[in-house]
Amino acid sequence: MMTSNEPDIEDLTFDPTVIATVVEDQGTFEMEVCGSDTPEVDLYKGYWRCQKDPKHDGFIQISKFSKAHLPGPFQDDEDIFRTIEPQAFLTVRLRVYYISTERPKLFPGSSKPYPFANSAGKKVSRVGTGRVDSVYIPSERWARRGSRERGKTDAKGSNSDVSLLNYDGPCPCHVCRNSTNPAQIWGKVTIVTSTHVLFDQSEVKHSGVALFYDEDTTRADQVVTLSGHSVGYKSKYKDMCVLYCPTHDLDLLKKLNDALLMYPGYVNRITQKHARTESSLAFVTSHPHGCSKKVSIGAWTDKEEQGDNETLERIRYTYTASTCHGSSGAPVCLVGGWPAESQAAWWALYPLATHSDGFRKDCNKSGNAYRVPFM
Repeated sequence: MMTSNEPDIEDLTFDPTVIATVVEDQGTFEMEVCGSDTPEVDLYKGYWRCQKDPKHDGFIQISKFSKAHLPGPFQDDEDIFRTIEPQAFLTVRLRVYYISTERPKLFPGSSKPYPFANSAGKKVSRVGTGRVDSVYIPSERWARRGSRERGKTDAKGSNSDVSLLNYDGPCPCHVCRNSTNPAQIWGKVTIVTSTHVLFDQSEVKHSGVALFYDEDTTRADQVVTLSGHSVGYKSKYKDMCVLYCPTHDLDLLKKLNDALLMYPGYVNRITQKHARTESSLAFVTSHPHGCSKKVSIGAWTDKEEQGDNETLERIRYTYTASTCHGSSGAPVCLVGGWPAESQAAWWALYPLATHSDGFRKDCNKSGNAYRVPFM
C-alpha cells in the first residue's frame, strides 16, 4: 500500500456525520470520499467494504493484464493490447480536498442533482481518476498538437475562470512555491477528467495528482506527485474538465511524451480497424476506491447523441466495463459496435470519454466522448 505524499490541506473534515452527508450528496457518481486522517488506509477499507462490486472480479491489475482478458472478437488484435498499455501508463489518480461553492444544484438542462452541490464549502478529501492528455516541454513545441496557451470555452456550461500559466517566472509547483531556490526551467502536464471530479479554480488549488501508482506494492518514492494549478477548460454539460499541472521534472515530461506519441495512433488504428465489427468493446483504466490502477473490460451497449458531425453537442456511452467509487473521470475507450454491412457512423470519430456515472455493476455512463488528444 502506497503512503500518500500528495499536497496536504489544513482543517480537513473527518466528522462521520459530515462524511456520510457528502457520500449521499454524490448520488450515483463515483468519487471515493475519505473519512479519516489516514487516507490510504481509508481507501483500502472502502475497497473491501464496496457494495457495488464486492469481489471486484472485473478489475485486472496492470501487471497481470493479457490478451486472454479481451473478449473473443478482439483477443487476437495486438493493437488493442498495445492501446491499453499507454492508456494505463497515462492514467492518474486525483485527490481533491475542497468542494466549490459554485457547484450548481442541477446538471444543465436536467432535473438530476449535481454531485456534492449540497456540501459546498466543505473541506473533504475526495479521490477520482484522470488521464494525461498532453505535455509542454520547455524550449520545445507541444508534444501533442500545436501550442494553445489560451482557455477553451463552449456554449453550455463553459469555463469562465481560466488561470493560465506564465512561463516567464519560476516554476509554480507545490515544491517550488515553498523553496528559496525555485526551478527556472519548467513545463506542464495537462490532465483530462470529469467536471464533477474537479469543478473550478477553487478546487484545483486544493488538488493533487499521483502518477504511476500501478500496483498494491508501489512505494511512495515510485509515485510522482503534481499539484493542480489552473483550469484549461471545463463544461458542466459535457462533464469534462482539463487541469494544468506545472512541473520542473523534465525527465517526467519526456517519459509522458513518449507514451503520448504512441497512444493516439493506436486509438485511431483500432477504431478504424473495427469500423465494421458488430461486437463492441469498452475498456477503462482507473483507480477504484483510490487504490492502485486497474484495467476493466466490457462492451458498450448504448449511446446518447445530440447533434451531428457538423454540430456536435454531446455523445455519451453506456458500457459494462467495471467501475467503482474512485473511477470518476477515468479514461474510457470504445471500439466497434456497428453492423458489418454499414459504414462506421460519424460518432466513431470520438472513441474516448471520461467515466461519469455508475448506476449499477453492469451499467455505467460516460461524459462527452472526444477525439484524442482532447487539448
